[in-house]
Amino acid sequence: KRSIAGVLRRISATKMNFLSKMAGSEQSESDSNANSSAGIGGWFSSLKEKSKDLVEVYKRDLGEFTAVVKKDTSVAIEKTKETLE
Repeated sequence: KRSIAGVLRRISATKMNFLSKMAGSEQSESDSNANSSAGIGGWFSSLKEKSKDLVEVYKRDLGEFTAVVKKDTSVAIEKTKETLE
């Protein structure tokens, strides 16, 4: 069963994973392209691609979060109706 807390944990883990990958990518690219003007362009290109990937992951996770909230809300509404009847 998916829960709101579980989805939020996964979103947080995804963000931390992305940030650690970016830190590692930044270090390796700066080492290999220290004196190259192409290194800056490559770094921005890499950042752009990784940012697109992160946006897609967030879209998916937020979509799942929305679905879980809607389902939980519907269940809560039904239980409240049953209690009031």
